[in-house]
Amino acid sequence: MSRFALVFWGLVAACGLAAIVAGMIGNPRVAARAAANRKVVVAVAPARAASTPSPRRTRATFGDDWDVVVDRPPSPDADGSARVAVVVGPCGSDGALDAAFARLDVPLAMVIDPAGPDALAAAGYARSQRKPFYLQVGRVPSPGAIGALLTRFDGAAGFASADPHGMAAALAGTSLAFVDERGLADPAPFAKAGTGLLRRDLTVDERDASGYVSFMLGRAAVLGAARGRTVAWMRPRAASLQALRAFAASHGRDVVAPAP
Repeated sequence: MSRFALVFWGLVAACGLAAIVAGMIGNPRVAARAAANRKVVVAVAPARAASTPSPRRTRATFGDDWDVVVDRPPSPDADGSARVAVVVGPCGSDGALDAAFARLDVPLAMVIDPAGPDALAAAGYARSQRKPFYLQVGRVPSPGAIGALLTRFDGAAGFASADPHGMAAALAGTSLAFVDERGLADPAPFAKAGTGLLRRDLTVDERDASGYVSFMLGRAAVLGAARGRTVAWMRPRAASLQALRAFAASHGRDVVAPAP
């Protein structure tokens, strides 16, 4: 085939292809069918993980998992009288507040951190006002440690801790008592050892506001009527001091000595 023939037939093919394409574009059905058969790729940005806020944790006396109010059944011996025993601690960090609590005309006990900068002064305030005080320890102390602490803090009524394990045996045969800060100690070993036990029933100042503390002291009185007595723990804070003063003025007969 000559070069002229090749060029001629090439032009014919190009014209035919152009006519076909023009017909497809002009015909809506054909154009729609072509679009339906076309694969469309859509770029999708990866989804960002939604940020979930971590739950707010509420603190009890010293541990995050402590109950503000310890669950206990009503006492069959309760006579309906509201009895609230107040324990203040840990003292020993603010001598002025410790002295103010000790001077209150309210029967209360003080728990003192022996490592606090004002620990010795707090013990002196408690002794001068005839308030029983207990020494806070992390775990059961050795006999030597017990002797050293009692020598340093003359007149201590016993020890306080969140860990009651071994305390009954360690204090057996003495006049010392134990304050259970968490409130979950089994009373049986203490009764068997003849060791006095004072268990926390609730903490009244989880919020550092006198109105809240007053409300919780009222709740302590209600619990005391059902349980026979309620041991209310509070920290040596100005708001707690104010609320306790007001509670004693209006419910003075409901505040009882925190005897084990």
